[in-house]
Amino acid sequence: MAMTKCKECGQEVSSSAKVCPHCGKKLKKGCGYYVALVIIILILFWVYRWQAGQAKADKEVGTEIVEGGFILRVLGGSGGFYDIQIPSEYLNLEDMTEIGEVLRDKYKGQPQVGVTVYVGSKWKENEVGKYTKMTPFHNWTIKLDGADKPPTKIIDY
Repeated sequence: MAMTKCKECGQEVSSSAKVCPHCGKKLKKGCGYYVALVIIILILFWVYRWQAGQAKADKEVGTEIVEGGFILRVLGGSGGFYDIQIPSEYLNLEDMTEIGEVLRDKYKGQPQVGVTVYVGSKWKENEVGKYTKMTPFHNWTIKLDGADKPPTKIIDY
């Protein structure tokens, strides 16, 4: 059993005592309880927010968005960062430029966005475009020759 000193009379008192047995002074407990309570509340809040974001992202996966005459299929993402799949028939400079405009219009109200566009499955080699809106960058990078090659075209907004 740990012992501590009473601040009133200076006598040794058990750390689990609520009052000093010598002088009757009520013993104060540390603020550890309140700190632990605040930490637990913050953790619960963070978990709730994370799950809400995951539920939103999971809900959007597989959703087909028809924008500007294009069919864009959401593969995943949340919090402003998304992965989108397009059909291979859009793999030409004209359509890809227009898809960049569609993404620009769709996400114009968000302060920062990152959209990676794929043809087929979500693998790096299938990446054909990347829309980025993060200060100071705001551009649409088209990669018709493959993810490993230099971009076909970069459009700065």
